Amino acid sequence: MRDLPRDIWLEIVRFIPPNFSPALYRVNRTLFAIYLDQRYRCVSIGHAKTSRTHHCLLQLKQVLKELHINPHLLGKLFTPCLEQPQESGWLDRLSTSARHLGLLSQHTFRPTADSMQHISYLAKQLRNVTKLHFESEWCYSRSLEFILCTPFIHGGWTAYGSQLHILHWDFPIEAFRLYFPPSLTLEGLEELNLHLFTVEFSANTTLDILNTIISPFVNRHCNTIRHLAIKCFQPWRIGSLLASLKPIPQLRSLDLVYPVLHGVQNPDKFGIHEFLRIYALTLQHFKLQFHSSSTENGPKLLRAKPSWYDQEIFEVPLRNLESLDLGLDGYSLPVISGLTNYLRHFKDPLKRIVLRDHHFLYDDILAISTALTGVRLNSLVIELNHLSPELFDLLSTKFPYLKDLQLMFRVLTEKETYTFAARQNYQHNQLVRDFNDAMESRVYINWNLQHLTMHPERFSCGMLQHCHESIVKSLPGVLSFNSLSREDYLDVYQRQLSDRK
Repeated sequence: MRDLPRDIWLEIVRFIPPNFSPALYRVNRTLFAIYLDQRYRCVSIGHAKTSRTHHCLLQLKQVLKELHINPHLLGKLFTPCLEQPQESGWLDRLSTSARHLGLLSQHTFRPTADSMQHISYLAKQLRNVTKLHFESEWCYSRSLEFILCTPFIHGGWTAYGSQLHILHWDFPIEAFRLYFPPSLTLEGLEELNLHLFTVEFSANTTLDILNTIISPFVNRHCNTIRHLAIKCFQPWRIGSLLASLKPIPQLRSLDLVYPVLHGVQNPDKFGIHEFLRIYALTLQHFKLQFHSSSTENGPKLLRAKPSWYDQEIFEVPLRNLESLDLGLDGYSLPVISGLTNYLRHFKDPLKRIVLRDHHFLYDDILAISTALTGVRLNSLVIELNHLSPELFDLLSTKFPYLKDLQLMFRVLTEKETYTFAARQNYQHNQLVRDFNDAMESRVYINWNLQHLTMHPERFSCGMLQHCHESIVKSLPGVLSFNSLSREDYLDVYQRQLSDRK
């Protein structure tokens, strides 16, 4: 056993079911080390006050690859007796705390200073981290806690910055100056995810930080970045940020999530389409998600007009795209024709489509499948208004090459002609029996589907539990349901039904 290289053992472990993995550590030291390597590759720091956290991190420093840090939780380690601040003046408190950081050595803060030295030492021991997440609460305003955890973050740049491949940054941009030194360069950075938000929104402050901190940081890594994700839920002009970036020759994946104010029907006037044109021939993955933003009178729903898909961002041909992810959060979409016209631009090599944040009807799926004629999809993720046997018929016919299918739906129904009002008056048990009877007469032998995931909304959870067996029997070629094998999947729900009895 000791003569086999570690890489071979890692490959073997990949095929061991998760429920058998804990038994590995009881065999010998070699498999115990491999088990630790697989089990504790990802660690989140959520209770930094405890000495057990420090001890565990030191024990796992050789195997830890992915680290999740919440700055304000980490800051609690240093500030056990902070007064609750008001939300106003966040940036002023941040600057004041930074200027007076030396006060931590005074008698009142001596325990805090010791803790900072310890946590800074701890950060410098984690030399094998390749994926780093910084996470914060939305509109979190306790500035001193961000200040006090800077030694941990700066120690991390020193320890694993040179081999960091993935960086997720999710906290107020007011703290960017603390955590992004002007010369910070991560030589191996390939994936950068930025969630941009402020505690106190100011157009001038936002523009200044974009131009002096964020844009230069991205530009220093323009030759290594392959995946760029920018998420913004505040009315920023992220097109101006994209316009300030240097060419990114290795860029293959782009995620954009940004708001549109009520009444603004053309969000692309900010120049995002120009950025898309530059990488139209090299992008392989593209995610685009809109969401309605709050106005002075509160949040309002933006209803898309028929001209919504006429804007320039939907006219850029992405000819080599392999994965498309579209989301329209909070929108009303009476114009399915606009979506289908956009989807007609795509041919092979498109293999995966995600359509989120809208509950599609049977006729919508039919129109979408017609627009994708000639595209051999391998993966489809879609949200439905209802799931029916007829919908399975449609998907198996229009997407015969699907291997991975994920369905989110509101209700189960036997026939597509049923209205919501009719289902309200329909007996629950009778609807389940009709659905099962309809599924039992169907067997999709020639469908290439291998993995099916179903996520009903709360209303249909109980109904789906009574329909699992008929769905599984109608799909003999499917290997896994909701990431479980056929046998485990049926066993889980049979136990749930017996527990209810």
